[in-house]
Amino acid sequence: MEDSERKEFYSISDAEAQRTYVGVRRAKDWVGFLLPHLKKGFSLLDCGCGVGSITLDLAELVAPGQVIGVDMDEGQLEIGRTKAKERGLTNITFEHGNVYQLCFDSGTFDAALAHTLLYHLRDPILKNLAIGQGWTTQTEMDEIISWMREWGERPDAFMAIMYCAALGWKA
Repeated sequence: MEDSERKEFYSISDAEAQRTYVGVRRAKDWVGFLLPHLKKGFSLLDCGCGVGSITLDLAELVAPGQVIGVDMDEGQLEIGRTKAKERGLTNITFEHGNVYQLCFDSGTFDAALAHTLLYHLRDPILKNLAIGQGWTTQTEMDEIISWMREWGERPDAFMAIMYCAALGWKA
C-alpha cells in the first residue's frame, strides 16, 4: 500500500458508539497497571483520549496536578469537556491535536498515556518504539494489531502496555 493511500484507522467512528461504549470505560478497569504509579500533583498527558472517560478518572487521581487529553476528534473532546464540568474537574483540559505533532516540551509531563491508540495510527512510530525497546517483536506486534482490528478493544493489561509505548513517569 502506498503511503498516500494509508489512512488512520479508528474502529469506533460512530458518535453513538463513542458515547455508549467508550464513554463508560473507567481507568481502574482499562489502565489499572498505571494507577499505582500515579501521585497527587502529577502532570499527565493522555494521547488519543477520545471522550475522556479514562482521562477524567486520571484527573481525579492526580489532582491538583494538570491533565491534558489530546484527540483528533473534536466531537469526542466536547463530550469530555462536558463530563469534566459535570464532575467539577478543573485540572483537566481537552485539546484538539494528534500524536504526530504534539507541541509540548520534553519533561512537561510526569506520565504519558496512549491507551488503545497504537493500532489506529498509520505511522509506525509507536510500534517501532515498542519493538525497539524489546517490549515485543514485529511478528507479535503485527498479530496484536491484526487481532485488535478484528475483535475490537479489550481490557487486557498486556495489550494496554503495548499501547502505552510512550508511558513513563519520574521516580
